[in-house]
Amino acid sequence: MTPPEARTRITLLLPAPLTPTQYTRIDQVLTELTQACGGVTFSSPNPSVFAGRWVNPSKEEPDGDDLVLILADAPVLPDALSLAAYLSNLKLRCQRDFEQDLVWITVHRVDRITAHDPTPPG
Repeated sequence: MTPPEARTRITLLLPAPLTPTQYTRIDQVLTELTQACGGVTFSSPNPSVFAGRWVNPSKEEPDGDDLVLILADAPVLPDALSLAAYLSNLKLRCQRDFEQDLVWITVHRVDRITAHDPTPPG
């Protein structure tokens, strides 16, 4: 039996793009995560299929946004300092690029089941 492969699941929520520049920035994030993690899974940005809602203390109604959900599995464990530094930088760039006060990024360990996968060449 093949043992599970330990990885770190990165979950990133970004606002659904509205402008050509924002579409380009989403594509840049997806490309970067694909290169860093070997792959990425994401929801459709148009039309957006995820929505966020949160309490805004200054309003009587909750705030909300259409979102792009992005998942990537990094080939390191969640406590890797290099991963924390990379994600901190990514978060800051996304907050700036998408003009957001808060960009939500979470990580947790996942164990990918590798049974019946083809053996990598080499």
